[in-house]
Amino acid sequence: MHVDITERKRTENALRESDQKFQQLADNITDVFWIRSPDMRELHYVSPAFERIWGRSVESLYANPYQWTDFILPEDRKRVLSAFAALMRDTRSVDIDCSILRPDGEIRWVRLRGFQVRDTSDKLIRLSGIVTDITERRQTAEALQASLEEFRHGWPKPCRKSSGSRDRMVDAFTSTNNGLDYTGLTLEESLGDGWNSRSIRKTNSERGMPGSMRRLSAVLMRSNAACAARTGCIAGG
Repeated sequence: MHVDITERKRTENALRESDQKFQQLADNITDVFWIRSPDMRELHYVSPAFERIWGRSVESLYANPYQWTDFILPEDRKRVLSAFAALMRDTRSVDIDCSILRPDGEIRWVRLRGFQVRDTSDKLIRLSGIVTDITERRQTAEALQASLEEFRHGWPKPCRKSSGSRDRMVDAFTSTNNGLDYTGLTLEESLGDGWNSRSIRKTNSERGMPGSMRRLSAVLMRSNAACAARTGCIAGG
């Protein structure tokens, strides 16, 4: 009896190709991709990026699927466990940040996302998720916040009416040394072109001012120019 297996072979080849594409994607993305049983007791798959972020082998996680919670810092652990307990019940997705401790003692911040996977009858059949290392993003945000606080507490007050007097200009730029320190200008240069001069941008670059500081400085300069155009004000107390 002759059986035509052409269609079956075609299907098998398509599945094999699809699996290869998935494996290539999962092996090369920087985020961790995982698949678990609905109760999270079984780990069906975790991508190699787990080792890069958590600093531990994927084999260790397969052997102990709950191990990942042990490395969450105590102050975050209860909140994370509560979120994923809800994911195992009726919550369709979760999205939460937490900090983890690597074997080398380094603390890193991660974003944990989890999703329910349901069949056509709406039965929960598995859980999947993504873990993203957001450490650099948080460090950048904290550095920018620190810069904003520094500007807020150390920069001269935004604006005041100017009588056009040189003495008031001197007072504006010497009321705090920070004004001259951040612009990199001398007092005479400030009394010339002032904060809107090209020399500020050049000085910032030459002095290696961080990009976020340069952008913030540019915003302040534009704000000062707009204020001056409207009201004739200058930077100062």
